[in-house]
Amino acid sequence: MKLNVISEANQPTAASSVVLDGRVSQPMFGELEVRRLQLSPAADGQPGVHVTGVKQDLARWAEVQGPTMLVAFQFQAPNVSDNADALAKYVADREPALTRHGGRVVISAVTERGEQWSFDGFEIIEFPSADAMGQLMQDPDYRNRTAASSAVFGGAFAMAPIQAA
Repeated sequence: MKLNVISEANQPTAASSVVLDGRVSQPMFGELEVRRLQLSPAADGQPGVHVTGVKQDLARWAEVQGPTMLVAFQFQAPNVSDNADALAKYVADREPALTRHGGRVVISAVTERGEQWSFDGFEIIEFPSADAMGQLMQDPDYRNRTAASSAVFGGAFAMAPIQAA
């Protein structure tokens, strides 16, 4: 898969077969210049950064109803060969608490960095409400389960609402 990052929300679609097209709102946390994010199958000559999905339910994108968040992150020691395993461990550790709070993963993925993308990965997660997202972050079970696996994250981190374009 390829991720096309666009700084203007109304810029026309660059990819021919986009499977996810989202408009990104102002970040709630961190710095994120991205205003539109598109995910499409990798094709020769197509612009964008390479994406390796760790967990995904892209069909969910067409059905989202609750608040949906884009979370972009860097790893403390970026080593592309280990990033997917590190993210998969965190996602697995977080899953029971996320499910309990009604969160659903659209995609969790690692990426390469690019000219307009300074992150090592991203997630898009749907929540039933804004309160549910806050409750997850404060949940002691979530914090305990992910204490070790979240230690791989460091550097830039951003969180912003995202909705279908």
